[in-house]
Amino acid sequence: MMLRTFSRSARALAGVLLLLAVASSIPARAAGNAFEQIRHFSWQSDGAPANVQGVAQSPDGFLWLATATGLYRFDGISFDRIPLEGGDSGQSLQVASVAAAPNGDVWIGYDWGGMAVYRDGHLRPANPGTPSKTSVYLTVTRDGALWARAPGGKGNRLIRFKAGRWTDIDESWNLPLGTNTIAMLVARDGSLHLVNPDGVRRLRPGTRRFDFQPVDIGFGPTIAEDPQGRIWIADADKLIRVEHGKGEVGPVTRLPHSDLYRRLLFDRYGAAWLSGAEDGVRRLIPEPGGNRFRVDGSLFDNEDGLSSDVSLSMVQDSERNIWVGTILGIDRFSPRRALRAAGLPLSYSYDMFSGTGGEVYLISNESLFRIGSGGPERLVGIRSAETICGDRDGLVVATPNELFRFAGGTLRKMALPALGGDRTGRIFACTFDVEGRLLLSASHSPLYRLEERRWRAIAPMVETAPEGALRHARRANRRNAAHLPARPHHARRGRCARDPLEKRRAVYRLHQNGSQGTPLHLARRAERAGLPRRPRDEDSQRRSLSPAHQRQRHRRAGRRLDLAQRALWHHAGPHGRSEGGIRRARPAPSLPAVRC
Repeated sequence: MMLRTFSRSARALAGVLLLLAVASSIPARAAGNAFEQIRHFSWQSDGAPANVQGVAQSPDGFLWLATATGLYRFDGISFDRIPLEGGDSGQSLQVASVAAAPNGDVWIGYDWGGMAVYRDGHLRPANPGTPSKTSVYLTVTRDGALWARAPGGKGNRLIRFKAGRWTDIDESWNLPLGTNTIAMLVARDGSLHLVNPDGVRRLRPGTRRFDFQPVDIGFGPTIAEDPQGRIWIADADKLIRVEHGKGEVGPVTRLPHSDLYRRLLFDRYGAAWLSGAEDGVRRLIPEPGGNRFRVDGSLFDNEDGLSSDVSLSMVQDSERNIWVGTILGIDRFSPRRALRAAGLPLSYSYDMFSGTGGEVYLISNESLFRIGSGGPERLVGIRSAETICGDRDGLVVATPNELFRFAGGTLRKMALPALGGDRTGRIFACTFDVEGRLLLSASHSPLYRLEERRWRAIAPMVETAPEGALRHARRANRRNAAHLPARPHHARRGRCARDPLEKRRAVYRLHQNGSQGTPLHLARRAERAGLPRRPRDEDSQRRSLSPAHQRQRHRRAGRRLDLAQRALWHHAGPHGRSEGGIRRARPAPSLPAVRC
């Protein structure tokens, strides 16, 4: 917590992961409901506090918990209790709320005892006057100002702490004296929203006057903002959307009754999370249109693994995890990294493509599928389909030797260039350039581009790995012979260096232990390329047979072999896979090891 271009095998693996679900900690009873694609973890022991009434995350990533036994800091592993320094010995240990400021300060409000701030490693009282004898609730706006609901002369008052000064929020701010503030929200645009018994008030950034919107609000209300920036209010019996200047808009989502104060937030997918109830936590999935939510199948309770059915608080951290505080511990909910997509065949997926509208297209079981918000949909069957790409006009699907365009629900075959010349070419990949022109890559063929319905070769065919790598090795050997690393000992001296058969086997071992996927014939060619020419006279033949000259010849051969292997590594990659248009080389057959 502190808390698109892929190889074919990687794309296939991604397709398999899309079809198979990750191991879940949520029991099978929850399958088919709103928590099916959600992972759950719970902390009830190992120092986890109980009665978690508030949760906040500071900029350094720590979670801060307002609990019945004080303030706790959680790093994802352990819970550390932070003691209050210099407080009243008779004040309550119960922390009612917690808020984290952008500068790293952590503010807490007690059930009795006012406020305190954690700063520079110490938790100390920070009251503007006589400590409050009732609960204090806090929030911090984006400018770093602290807003606190504390008791006043005729009811709960609202006070602000900014730039070292406390300010009472009175009628000059368009907040009538004695108005009770039940809940507060800092929206993404920086505005502060208050929920009062008579409606909703909004303070825009940089202003000193609240806008008021009358709304019929029930018991225990809370307020939250969805991903579209819309404001929602949930009370004991309903969930409604509110707009300033219009009031309540859209349909009402009826909720099971709760006798606790609600807590509401929205995840990245637009689902509404509700805590502050005695039956667990709910995740409401929006219906089409996003103005009403489904309540059936939305519950997650103690039988599903929640630490307690009585949920008190909730927060969403910087990594989009949902944390729920209960009377017995704290729970975390997070999206799965791989999702189960019902309706897809459990078979090998060849290729995938992400559309501009968030949908995903994939090829599986000789069919083209589209996965959107409504689930998987089979579009068309294409025999031997392996590759997919697309643009704003539709999709292009390729088999090893055919090309199709799918647009408007119709599959149409496209003309191909002459692939492979006198050899059979196989389509490897397709994509579109920045100008929307189709690019096609195939074996034994140049790179083609479709221009005005005609194919044009825009890049020549690259040499295959063995010849190109050997030629590169010879050139590099002439330039860098003085800077080559030494060869392994088994190819440098001993019986392997003197016996041609043992030397050849040592070369094979060097191949096997060095660059994976190097072709066997490349090692043979490199070895032959490193041997000097046959001696022309008896004296030179005698010199070539001397032990010193033999060692020199073997060192030169080994250096050339190292260069050839290094060049092939450069061309074919560390696992023998083609890069830059060079086709993959076949791996050498394994040979029995020979000890030297």
